[in-house]
Amino acid sequence: MRIRLFPTRRLGLVGLIAVLVSSTLSCVDITVDGGPVPTPSFPIESLLLDESAFPEGWTAYEAFEPRDGFGLPIAITYSSPGYGGGIAVHEVDISRNREEAAERYQEAVRFWFTDDERYTAWSAPAELRHRSAVADQFRIGCHIHQESGIRFCQAVTQYGRYVVWFHTYMSPYITFADLERILLAIDERMASYLEKDID
Repeated sequence: MRIRLFPTRRLGLVGLIAVLVSSTLSCVDITVDGGPVPTPSFPIESLLLDESAFPEGWTAYEAFEPRDGFGLPIAITYSSPGYGGGIAVHEVDISRNREEAAERYQEAVRFWFTDDERYTAWSAPAELRHRSAVADQFRIGCHIHQESGIRFCQAVTQYGRYVVWFHTYMSPYITFADLERILLAIDERMASYLEKDID
């Protein structure tokens, strides 16, 4: 049985998951419904950002295979100074081709942008002007926990046969300017590796 944990419910556990589930990853064929996924010519974990894209003092944990129920094959979590658990997460899903990835992108948007009565509705804030210039499809949004007032923001993006999800707590841990830089770094990382990939 798979249990789906939505991002705002699971980030308190994400640091622990990273420690307990982290594993050594190798370039092998990944199988999804319908058959094996062609192996990229580079290690899949190289698509994930390191802490250099984040504000000073942030830490990146080891890459791991997530068990969140959606099936994304690789993820990494990050924490800010003074915070003991995962505060941001970056996941990458790989498909056999661009068409299949487009379908999985739609699934990811439905999954990650599910409304929850404890939070305000998802919306794209005016402060966040990032629009991916290299993505096939892109959605970004934020919502606020009604009781605590904490804002969470996330982006789901399709790049060729890859679907990328990034989710983070916002202030006081990260600013919109920080988030813009991180999303741009993801764009640049994906663009550089797409040139080497099979599509």
